Formats: sequence, structure tokens, C-alpha cells
Amino acid sequence: MTAAPDPKPDPKALRIAVAQEPDSALHYAQLGRTLLAAGDAVAARPSLLRAVTLRPDWQEGWHSLCLIEAFFGRTGSAIEALRNSGGGPAAPLPGPADLACVLGGVPKRHLPVSGALRVIYRISDGGYPKPKIADKRTCLRNFLDVMALPAENIQVVADNCGAETLAMIAAEERRRYGARGVVRVHETSLGNGHSWIFARNLAMEWPDEDVVYLIEDDYLHRPGSAAVMLEGLERADYVSLYDHADKYMDFRDSGNPLVSHGGELTRLIRTRSCHWKFTQGTTMTFAVRVGTLRADSPVFDRFADRRHPDDYRIFVNLILQGRTVLTPVPGLSTHGEPGYLAPGVDWQAVADLYRDPT
Repeated sequence: MTAAPDPKPDPKALRIAVAQEPDSALHYAQLGRTLLAAGDAVAARPSLLRAVTLRPDWQEGWHSLCLIEAFFGRTGSAIEALRNSGGGPAAPLPGPADLACVLGGVPKRHLPVSGALRVIYRISDGGYPKPKIADKRTCLRNFLDVMALPAENIQVVADNCGAETLAMIAAEERRRYGARGVVRVHETSLGNGHSWIFARNLAMEWPDEDVVYLIEDDYLHRPGSAAVMLEGLERADYVSLYDHADKYMDFRDSGNPLVSHGGELTRLIRTRSCHWKFTQGTTMTFAVRVGTLRADSPVFDRFADRRHPDDYRIFVNLILQGRTVLTPVPGLSTHGEPGYLAPGVDWQAVADLYRDPT
């Protein structure tokens, strides 16, 4: 069976079609793909399983099932689905590390970035008060100097920001670019999740080939970050420069069920500048081609359009659809919470270089 055509996201109509024609592999395939695209892997599984039962030659369906089964730890079913997806009965059995790489999609090369690198920087006076090794001004100054982008490539979403924070943004803009008003600032009062959706919608006004770096206001960066980010996008769909500390913690400390014995199963690669690992997720600070972000909007709409974006479920569902997420090792960026600093770098020294002496 050839791949089912991209359906309109109308699960209700597709369920009616399945009920009317219970032996239609095409209807089950359409329903399964629609649910998976909407981020509901659990609901998609029975429909995909029924589709491949009716049409065992549907390799795309077997591949989707392999991703789902591997992710939820059903190793035997994942191996069977992997074989049926095209490997054949003589294919070598994958081990746990291989299944983890299947989980992240088959590592593939992408074309070099041909568009512009653009940034949407979200800053807010809201949020939970947490200890950080750098304040908002230090992080913004570090970002502007390290990334060294033209002013027209940067937009700021200032959500629930008071006069002091807005004045700080203007001062850093003037320090870096010699004038005020050259960086576009959007003043909003939306809250965390809704301001991220607002930023995403701004990004989707740009051409598909452009890259957008969606960044929050409590990250530090090391020199070379911009070039390395574009390098990573030649090998993955999403790139985070943050080597998240929770990927090296036990579940009881991090709350991440996909990490055990001090790490996650992955594939390590090397590009021109650094080593990278494929990972099962990151925070809401990441780089992506605009076309990819546009295609994946249904998942973000489901899990980010809320008070606090559910980044864990976002990337779980993207990976189940075959997307890949890459982070450098060691990281070129870090979140500012002391307990979650990217390992292997003296981030306090980085912060001290950009701290406002006044």
C-alpha cells in the first residue's frame, strides 16, 4: 500500500469512515496518521496496527509503529515492526542503542542552510522566582555579543515587562547597535505558553528556508554558537545548544523517565566543529528551519498553547513522527539554574564576562 495522502485533521470524520468500512486499510492508515500528527501516539497505535494487519506491505505504517513501540519500551514489538518496515527477516536484531536511534529517526543529512538566521528572543518579568547564575541583562548582553547578528534579524517579545526591563532592553540595543529602535520589540501580556505561540506565529511569516532561533531570557552562550547551530541543522530537524543536565540524572532527580543509569541511549556524531548527540527532547529554546516549524505546528498548538508549554510531550511526539533533535557535547549554551547547568563548562566565568559592572 502506498502512503496514505495527507488527510485533513478531522479524526471524527475518519472514525465514521472506519466504522462504515471496517476492512479499509486506507481509512485506518489515514486515521492513525492524523492522530499521530496531532500528537496523540497512544490513540494512533490501534489504527496503525489495524492498517498494517490489513495491509502487511505498508512499510510506512510499520515504521511509525516501530517508533511508537520503541518509545514506550515494547522492545519485542518494536523489533518486529522494524523488520516489517523493510529490514526483512534476515536483518540483524537491533540492540537497545539501535532502538534509541530509531526513536530519534534515522539520522539523515539535510542540505546546508540557505536562508537567513533569525531570532525571536522572549523576555518577561513574570515566571517563578528561581536562583540563576546570571540576570536577564547579563543573558541578553551575552546573547547579543556572542551571536553578533544584524539588528534586523532579531525580534524581541517582551511579555508582561515593566518599564525597567523595557529600558534595559533599549539600553542593550543602543550599546550593541549604536541606536534605539533598530530591533523590533513586541510588547505583549500573554503569559508563558501564549507568548511562545505568539513568537512561533511571528516566525512563520518568514520563508521556509530561513532558520529561527526561539530563545528564552535565561540562557548563556559560548563563542561560535551561531555557526555551530547552523552546522547542526545539516544533520537534524531541531538543534538545541543546551546539553541539558537532566539527561545525566536519575529519574528520581530529573523526572525524565527516558534517562537511567546516568544517561540516555543515543548516537554520537561529529561535525566540523564539535561532537553532537541525538536526544529525546529539550526546552522551548531551540533552532529550527521555518518550514519544519510550520509543518509541525499541530504538535506545538496542542502542547504549547497553555499556561506552561509541555516541552517534554512536544518533543516526544515530534520524535514519534520521525523528527530528530541534536545537542552539542559539551553544550554551547546553558539554562541559568545552578542545578541544571550544562556540564563540562565554567558557566559562572562566562556570566562574569558579560555582567553589567554598574
